[in-house]
Amino acid sequence: MADSGERKTTCDAIFCPALRDWETGRRQEMSPETAKLEAATAVFEAKIAGILEAIKHKRRRGQDTAGEERELESLVGQAPVPPLIPRLLYADATPETLAHALAAAWPSGGVLSAEAGAVFGAHGMGQDTILRNLALLNVLWDGGEMAIERRSKIRAAACIVGWHLNEGRRLLADLDTPPSLGAAIRLDAWLRNEAIANDTDRVPTKRIYQYGPNCVRDSRDLRAALAILAERGRARMEETGRRRSVAINPALLDGRE
Repeated sequence: MADSGERKTTCDAIFCPALRDWETGRRQEMSPETAKLEAATAVFEAKIAGILEAIKHKRRRGQDTAGEERELESLVGQAPVPPLIPRLLYADATPETLAHALAAAWPSGGVLSAEAGAVFGAHGMGQDTILRNLALLNVLWDGGEMAIERRSKIRAAACIVGWHLNEGRRLLADLDTPPSLGAAIRLDAWLRNEAIANDTDRVPTKRIYQYGPNCVRDSRDLRAALAILAERGRARMEETGRRRSVAINPALLDGRE
């Protein structure tokens, strides 16, 4: 701490660049690990999504999902673990963010700024929160422990908000989508789920008429929707004698779309 004119900015310019350079260098060195984590996370999330979709599909039909539930429990324990990426310097960070970063990421850090207003004038230092947040900073300074439950609650809230946004987007998209294209989109999603659940790339048209989306249970509507999917290389009608089935592009069933 120093008064105005006592060269705070000069001292900051002398000492802090070494810390910033070390942070930057370590992050660059760890970039291959970060890339591997992103790839592993994408694969992990795809596996989770596939199992959940299979469970929903079976439950709609009243089928047993014990095998998928065991597979899901086993997979959850294999979640990729992110590497510890160094973060030493903070300025305009809320105490809650700082506490979470110290607990879940790099275990040490400093709130440093040549301008006190950047720290004490931040959002977390408002009139209603300053005492609570200064108390949290004091606990962190002593290396103590403090449970922050509100963070687990702005994440549940984020999930709820995300769900409503997705629903709004889905409903608005349905309003703007031509009926024939909308039927093709619904059929495409249903075909993929059906194929994944039954481990096949062909679905009999008889099954589509019985269990498929209502918008394609008429032969004329089904052919119109399949014409759109065939044009886009996603599915096509196949006839073997008197038996008809829809062949799905295999690339859509292994994540290569």
